[in-house]
Amino acid sequence: MKQISVLLCCLLLYMSDTQGQVVRGMVKDAAQGGSLPGVNIIYGQQQGGITDISGRYELKLPGPGSYTLRFSFVGYATQQKQLKIATGETIELDIQLKADFGELDPVVITAGRYEQHQNEVTVSMEVLKPSLIQNNNSTKFDDAIDRIPGVSVLNGQANIRGTSGFAYGAGSRVLVLVDDMPLLSADAGDVKWAYIPIENVSQIEVIKGASSALFGSSALGGIIHLRTAYPTGRPKTQLQTFFGLYGKPKASFTNPFTDRPHIQGGFSALHSQQFGKLDVTAGMYSLYDEGYRIGDYSKRLRGNINLRYRLTDRWSIGLNVNAMRDSSGNFFFWQNDTAAFFPFPGTNDTQLGIRYNIDPFVQYTGRSGQKHSFRNRYYFTENRASADRKTIGHVYYNEYQYQRPLKLPFAQRTMLTVGGVHIYNGINSGILYGNRDSRNLATYLQFDQSYNRLNYSLGFRYESFVINREAPINYPVFRGGLNYRLLQATWLRSSFGQGFRTPSVAERYANAATGGITVIPNPQLGSESGWSAEAAIRQGWRWGSFSGMIDLAGFWTQFDNMVEFNFAFANGSAGFQAMNLTDRLTRVRGLELSSGLQGKLWGTAVQLQLGHTFIEPIERFTPVPSLPDFTIDSTLKYRSRHLFRGDIDLRRGRWQAGLNVRYNSFVERIDPLFESAIPGVSTYRAQDNQGDFVLDLRLGFDVYADIQALLVVRNLLNEAYMIVPGNIGAARNYLLQLTYRIGG
Repeated sequence: MKQISVLLCCLLLYMSDTQGQVVRGMVKDAAQGGSLPGVNIIYGQQQGGITDISGRYELKLPGPGSYTLRFSFVGYATQQKQLKIATGETIELDIQLKADFGELDPVVITAGRYEQHQNEVTVSMEVLKPSLIQNNNSTKFDDAIDRIPGVSVLNGQANIRGTSGFAYGAGSRVLVLVDDMPLLSADAGDVKWAYIPIENVSQIEVIKGASSALFGSSALGGIIHLRTAYPTGRPKTQLQTFFGLYGKPKASFTNPFTDRPHIQGGFSALHSQQFGKLDVTAGMYSLYDEGYRIGDYSKRLRGNINLRYRLTDRWSIGLNVNAMRDSSGNFFFWQNDTAAFFPFPGTNDTQLGIRYNIDPFVQYTGRSGQKHSFRNRYYFTENRASADRKTIGHVYYNEYQYQRPLKLPFAQRTMLTVGGVHIYNGINSGILYGNRDSRNLATYLQFDQSYNRLNYSLGFRYESFVINREAPINYPVFRGGLNYRLLQATWLRSSFGQGFRTPSVAERYANAATGGITVIPNPQLGSESGWSAEAAIRQGWRWGSFSGMIDLAGFWTQFDNMVEFNFAFANGSAGFQAMNLTDRLTRVRGLELSSGLQGKLWGTAVQLQLGHTFIEPIERFTPVPSLPDFTIDSTLKYRSRHLFRGDIDLRRGRWQAGLNVRYNSFVERIDPLFESAIPGVSTYRAQDNQGDFVLDLRLGFDVYADIQALLVVRNLLNEAYMIVPGNIGAARNYLLQLTYRIGG
């Protein structure tokens, strides 16, 4: 009997222990009251879970005792809760997370495809909040990102730390993502900047350096990722309108506005709301812009809707749609350096652009934090211009991704990310490109881990391309990075990443001419590859009410078989042709210093961002093959050695004031043919060789609690600056913006 009693007691103890210790509850937005799905909950050695689609969670703790639970979510301040739990006890613990307004250490996703604080990532990153877009009345996405340290945009060509230069609107070494998926056109492989929905922005994240391991082709120079916003607990509506006038250029130029100034105006609307299990965000944007040059206009209408439905606590499905119709005038290059705001005869034409994308997705979130996602995108582009410049492009993008936090005894945090990608591009065109297609398959893996003060990341990708059913082109790429927290607010980081880019259809097959400048096809054009490395230190500081961050990075990027347009003779014609620079070493190395601060001075809220980038863009070749030690260095084309970006915002009571500064040093080298073929380019460059300094001023006033008026004076000093050969920037112009916000 005694033995049986002991067995029964042991059995009862075992049964009570298997009931487990449970913590469960709901996580909500502190201000708006809405549930927050996808919140990470961590305890111990990276154990924990994630909230389901309804914001609920349930953790089964391994035993009785004391625990510290850490709740973190993108855009919210991390919250920790300590608790003591007894054997078999169930604790109800609801959490309210407050929005994280800190601009100096935001939570980012792009670096590892899961949430991290910017201080912890292993690569250089910049984060742009939607307030900077609204404060500067950016009507296109390229205008917004041109204000980011280390980033410049040359006539639509994105350039991060001097990796891109200018390639006549064909191809891109910077990959632009919208909601985790690429948004490059099928034909030119370029970004349709006016198409990107800047009226619905949660955050813009920029990675500097080769990122092909996670994102594939065209990420050779870096990543620009726009993440749209989903609704929270309270409905939100924002209405915005603006009206502007273009001013007169400097007296040395012929005034293009003889009767009246050209005008621009626009209207946007955004509404987001939760209807039970359905999340809805809808927006629209319209623009009428007569342009600051003759024949350079735009009439744009864009609409978008994001839908997400929570089928169960674990499953969700969604559909995002964006569409735009844009009628515009193309301004290729000027008449001459005096009549810079007038097109060269025979070059000006009109174009109708139609674009839309449809993005269905499915996502499953497991109790232990694992996540399955299947994302898809169909992206349609049509350009209707003259008969020989009409193109239709189709992009089919499919990606499956699996993420799982691993529980390893020697690490605080381990995240495994694996995935597969399929992309098909189809192009229907006349003599401009012909009918072309391409397909690529890829698989990738990334491993991120934290151990004490060290974060490290390893990634690998294997990609295979088939262009026009030719032999496949295969690319394995690798990346790795380290981030070490040396002191309380000091982080050291280093990274190495490989990258590659397959040429676009436009680079290979474009056959066009305008204004006496001809583009010759090169069907044998090969892919380019390269690598980038950096070492950096990031230091935080606090003084009184001010806190700030200083980041210093040294970087080195090197290319193999770099693709550039050069003057050539081919097929009995003379003109520009994309070709691989196989006979020379091409590299860009430099230093970048960026900083930011926020705080209060005499009752005035202050936010400041500054960044200076210095690059050394080198093209080294051996003119005499028999003398390999005799080399000549020249500067890569269309690069500014110095970039400076700055923005200061002051707020006091109902008033707001700000300045935005952009400086690009003189572009030392361009295509020599442009200096002779385009009238006035050589003369202008000889006179204007000190770089370009553009200053924008803004003044705002809260008319009522929900209504703000903002006056923006762009190019305050009326600086004359040439963007690319034969293309001059806008003179001083004035904008009045009104914003009405309800809820949110």
